[in-house]
Amino acid sequence: MEELKMPLPRVFVSSTFYDLRYIRENMKLFIRNMGFEPVLSEDGNVFYNPRQHVQDACLSEVQTCQLFVLIIGSHYGSKYKETPESITNHEYKTAVENKTRIFALVEQQVLNEYNFFIKNRENPEVDETKIIYPSVSSTKIFNFVEEVKSNAINNALVPFAEFQDIEIYLKQQWASMMYNFLTKDSESERVSNLLSQINAMSQNIEFLSKQILSAVGSDTANIMAEIYDMMLQHGCIRDLAYAGIRPSPIQILNTDSFEELGKPKLRINERAKGYTIGPDGYISRLKYNENAEDYLRLRNKVLKRLEQIGKQPEKFIEELKQLNSHSETSL
Repeated sequence: MEELKMPLPRVFVSSTFYDLRYIRENMKLFIRNMGFEPVLSEDGNVFYNPRQHVQDACLSEVQTCQLFVLIIGSHYGSKYKETPESITNHEYKTAVENKTRIFALVEQQVLNEYNFFIKNRENPEVDETKIIYPSVSSTKIFNFVEEVKSNAINNALVPFAEFQDIEIYLKQQWASMMYNFLTKDSESERVSNLLSQINAMSQNIEFLSKQILSAVGSDTANIMAEIYDMMLQHGCIRDLAYAGIRPSPIQILNTDSFEELGKPKLRINERAKGYTIGPDGYISRLKYNENAEDYLRLRNKVLKRLEQIGKQPEKFIEELKQLNSHSETSL
């Protein structure tokens, strides 16, 4: 029986070659031991299209990889074609443009001299051109470091002194990445169940609204249906529904805070990570805070809408109570 070959995440290793040769060799073994596929230009696993420039072949290969490890050392590297930038720099830009997950590392001594470079760059009493940096071949490396640090996406830049530092960092990051994947996977199942409940809740609300409108046809009924629509647009209400709490417009108007609305069923689990909530009412701190802010936005929208039509909240609550009483006898 033919063995099935599972697709492996491809990891592109981007760095200068000669000064970091030992690092690249260790990276290749490390990535394989992690169960991933290493992609290094010197290892023969970059496809070189005869119709394409050799350097462009590396950039094309970056786009086929799921992970990108950037290692900045003491040498700036070969220029990319006729540009003043290095091929490593352009590989990094390609990874950023493709939103590839990037893990960037820099030699500790290079980072130390970069910090020294930054401090003296703005000093008018220092002739920057006369400063000698023993650890780097060109100050262009500092510009590259600055580009990585200032990038809005994938901007973590971690120093290393030896390969073991790289290994520890990547193991931690990739383990965290797997944890997030598994968490999101279970979260997707939760969302699927939640959407089913929301759909049922929406159908009930739609049915109730139609019955009320057909039976009464008042402005109060129209505004109540409008408020229900506002409620369904907010995640705090959807999360409450998942926990078995289905507030009414009257409760929204009478309740100042999400905390009060969720009592007594909603309980914060301080040890829970991420944004989670369960049907048992346990909710993570991050999710709770998010919902608390969302609830205030919802309540303000409801109050503002009443203000626009010239209705006082207390008077509108009485109208809703009368409407509910009438609809119960009609239905």
